[in-house]
Amino acid sequence: MTASFKNFIAGDWIEGVGTVENRNPSDLTDLIGHFAQAGADQLEAALDQAQVAQRVWEAYGIERKYNVLMAIGTEMMARAEELGILLAREEGKPKAEGKRKRAVSTATAKATPAAASAPAANTHDASPLLDLGPLEEGVLVCRP
Repeated sequence: MTASFKNFIAGDWIEGVGTVENRNPSDLTDLIGHFAQAGADQLEAALDQAQVAQRVWEAYGIERKYNVLMAIGTEMMARAEELGILLAREEGKPKAEGKRKRAVSTATAKATPAAASAPAANTHDASPLLDLGPLEEGVLVCRP
C-alpha cells in the first residue's frame, strides 16, 4: 500500500484539498507516496502559524536556541542512513549524494548555534562555519 502524507499546520496533521503523487525521478516505478496539497485557506493558516512561531523563536535566549539546533543536528546524525536514502529517492540521485546532502544539512544545523554566538561582525553571515570538502568515495570531508 502506498503511503499518504498530510500537511502539518499549527500542530495538526491536515488533509489537503487534493493530493499529488511523488515518484523517484530516476526510477518512475518507485512511488514514494501521495502528498497533500494545501488549499488557499490552509496556506494562510500555515503562514499565520509561521509568524507566531517566528515570534516565539525570537524570544528564545541564545542558550535555548543553541540546544534546539544541536538537538536537531544530533537527531539528523542518528538517522543519517534513513535520511540519506529518503533524499536520494526524492531527488533521484545516487545514495552517496543523498547522504552527502544530509551531511551538509546536519553540518549547517550544528554550525548555526556557533554562528549565532559569534561576534557581532559575523551575525549577518548566513554561510556555514565549516568548509565542506568534496565527496570522496562516499565520504564527506569536513574541515573547520
